[in-house]
Amino acid sequence: MDGFEWVVVFGTLALFGLIIALILRAGLKAKAASSQIRQSLGFRPIQPTPDLVQKIAQLYQNLRLNRKSLEAGNYHLLNVFSKQMPDCDVVLFDLIHTAGDEDGYSEKQAVAVISPHLNLPPFVVFPKVNTEGALSDLANKVIGWVVAKFGSPVGFPEVPEFDERYLVSSPDPEGTRQFLDESKLRRLAKTTLVGVNACGELFTLSPIDRASRPLQREATAERVNQAMDVFSIFLS
Repeated sequence: MDGFEWVVVFGTLALFGLIIALILRAGLKAKAASSQIRQSLGFRPIQPTPDLVQKIAQLYQNLRLNRKSLEAGNYHLLNVFSKQMPDCDVVLFDLIHTAGDEDGYSEKQAVAVISPHLNLPPFVVFPKVNTEGALSDLANKVIGWVVAKFGSPVGFPEVPEFDERYLVSSPDPEGTRQFLDESKLRRLAKTTLVGVNACGELFTLSPIDRASRPLQREATAERVNQAMDVFSIFLS
C-alpha cells in the first residue's frame, strides 16, 4: 500500500477506536448515574453471594413445567444493590443467563423481595394489553402462550377486575388459587403493570414498560414502592 492508503487505514482504525471509547465512556457514566440513584434511595452496592444467585436462579427454575437440572453457574447477577427492611430484604438486580438455551431467563432492572415471612406457591402474574381491538386480542394470545410456559393458566372469573387485567400461570394451579384469595386479587387489580415471579420466600417484580429505558430516580422509587405494596398484599 502507498502512503495515502496507509493514512486511510490508520484513520479508519482511529475512528473506530474513538467510537468504542465514547461508547465505553457513556456506559461508565450511565452505570455511575444508576448507582447514584439507587444509593440515594438507601440501597448499597453488594457483591452477590453464591446463595443469592442460587435463590434467584432457583426461582425461575421452579416456575418451569419442564424443569432441567439447575446450573447456577450459567446465571450471573449484575448491578446488585440491597436494602434491609423490617420484614424483608429488597434487592435490585440484573439477571443474565449465559448458557443460551431456551430455558434460560434474564431480567433487567428487576426488584427481588426476600422474606422468611413468605411461603408462596410457584406462580407468574403478567399484565394483559388493556386496549380494545384485534391487535390487542392477538397480543394477549401471544402473552398467554408465553406465560403458559411457566405452568397451567389459572383464571379468576370471580374477580373480573383482576381477570381483565392480568394473566396467571402456575405449575401448582390449586395451590396458587388457594393463595390468591379474593382479597389479594382485588388489591392486585389496582396495581399498575406489574409482572410478578413468585415461589417460596422470594418474589421478583419485573418492569414491564421500563426495562429498556435509562434508570430514573422516580421510576426506580416507584418500582420499589410497588414491590413493597405487593409484599404487603402477599402477607395479608
